[in-house]
Formats: sequence, structure tokens, C-alpha cells
Amino acid sequence: APFYKRRYTWDGDLIMGCTIGCDFCYYRWINNSVDTIGKGKKGLRKIATPKQAVQFLEQSKLFKAGRDIIMLAARSDGSMQVQEITEFLRIFPHESPVFILHRAPFGERQLESWGGDSRAVFCTTITPDSPEFRGSPVKPPQQIAGLKKLLEAGISARRISVMLGPLNSNNVAEGIKTIEELAEMDMKFLTYRGCTVGNLGIV
Repeated sequence: APFYKRRYTWDGDLIMGCTIGCDFCYYRWINNSVDTIGKGKKGLRKIATPKQAVQFLEQSKLFKAGRDIIMLAARSDGSMQVQEITEFLRIFPHESPVFILHRAPFGERQLESWGGDSRAVFCTTITPDSPEFRGSPVKPPQQIAGLKKLLEAGISARRISVMLGPLNSNNVAEGIKTIEELAEMDMKFLTYRGCTVGNLGIV
């Protein structure tokens, strides 16, 4: 099924797998996704067409149109399915927010494809530098530059969602610097994961 989990959101994929291949990706630990991470384009698996994904939601008795959040690229990356997500947005008839998960830096293609749709929320996860978390070709400065590009193009900060993490004692100081930089950019939505910050003496 294109949507495999309903928690606070409808999480799903049109394509499963990611060519970025961060060493710390937790989908490397799961049997049905381990062969899809960091294997190049041959690791990508088509889960559903945009039309099938819309039909899945429409047929669900649990989906509340206009109220529920849709999350796309949950087991992948939005950069691997720009065309498919664009088509999903075109045919999806409801006003539900559509969160597009995207670790790769945002660029012109994403802006042109999704910028004009007010339902589209640009989401990324930034992992502060750490000895354990250096196994990613995507670096925080590139991601920050991509977020600035969105803002400069007129995308409201309310349409950008950033997750920071994983955080631990080795990179929390770098994480605080990243939070300060995002605050200077007037970002509105930031979550973190990976630690209870009170244990690290952060107020």
C-alpha cells in the first residue's frame, strides 16, 4: 500500500528507497527496506502511481479530507520523486497539507514544481556534524542554503518544517548553532530528536 502508517499523519511513498544512502539511516535496519537504501537507482521501488495513492486515501474510512496531514517520501526522499509528487498534488482534490520529506538541498526544480501549491510543505532533516553521523553526502550548510533559497523565492516560513537530529552529547553543541542559525532565518517550525536535552544541561 502507498500509505503504510496512520499516526498523527498519513505516511507513505510513491517510490520507496533512497539513492543518498546516509550511513545512519534507520531504514537500513528494517528487512523490507534495507535493500533500497544507498543502492543507486536500482534500489528504488515504485510503490504506487499518484492516481493509486489518491484512490487509496479516498477509499479509506479513516482519512479525514482537509483535516489530516499527508506525508510523502516517508521511506525515501522527495528528490527521488519530484515528478510523481507534482502529479499527486495536481490530482489530489483536498486542502490537506502535504508534507514532502526531503533531505537533499532544495533547489529550483522543487520550487518550480511545488512552490505554487499552498498545500505543499517543504520538510527536511538536518543532522549536526558528529563523529557518528558523517556518513552522509548531504551536509548541513547545503541544506541551510536550500532553505534560504526557498525563503528568498517567497515561500513562507510557515510552509517549511525542519527536524534536527539525531542529537547526542557529541553533536548537541553544533545542533545549538544550527538552531540559532535557523532562528535568525525566522523559521517557524523546528523539532528535534535523539536525546532529552535536559540531560545535556540545555535550557
